[in-house]
Amino acid sequence: MKIRTLQQLEDRLDSETGWRKRELTSVRFDAESARSRKLPTVLRGGVALLYAHWEGWIKRVAEHYVAFVIAQKLTYGELSDSFLALSLKARMDDFAHANRSTVNIAFAAFLRNDLDKQARFGSRRAIQTDSNLNSEILHRILMSLGIDSTPYDMHARLIDQQMLKRRNQIAHGEYLNLGLDDFLILHSKVTELLSRFTSDVLNGAAQGAFRTSRFD
Repeated sequence: MKIRTLQQLEDRLDSETGWRKRELTSVRFDAESARSRKLPTVLRGGVALLYAHWEGWIKRVAEHYVAFVIAQKLTYGELSDSFLALSLKARMDDFAHANRSTVNIAFAAFLRNDLDKQARFGSRRAIQTDSNLNSEILHRILMSLGIDSTPYDMHARLIDQQMLKRRNQIAHGEYLNLGLDDFLILHSKVTELLSRFTSDVLNGAAQGAFRTSRFD
């Protein structure tokens, strides 16, 4: 089902994030109610699941936003700079598979002849987390979507050290020294960032931030 309207986008994001919210609430409850001897195991599982939803939530919400923009059938010239760059990256990826001696000519012809045509970019490959959604990759995604990264950049240490590093320790079978209070703080801050991201996406869609101001 295509996402043509703002209401459809909102419904899709509600569906995408709703089950994630329930799981995140459940893992918090499990941590708060775990007996002391089981708590370390529960916290290890909690960090792993928290990261899984962090990456999955950001990726899927971003993809739905791109799908919504695609459904507006704008030309390259009508796109905002951020979405134009995102679509041009997809075209460059296509050109990269062409013969090296002709790729520059092909791209030059595209710039000369196709900018007034409907923009094309695959929503599935437009957003890449590299299975390692650190603060740098998040910053890149935010810039691609035209979202102010400042409120997220200030949490770089939280993302990279307090969540991602711990998740990697768990994935590599290492010991994790983490108390309940630290986990609850991490859980709270990460879920706040996820909610902010969803709100930023919906606000961008509602305000037409994906369009260039020249066409307002």
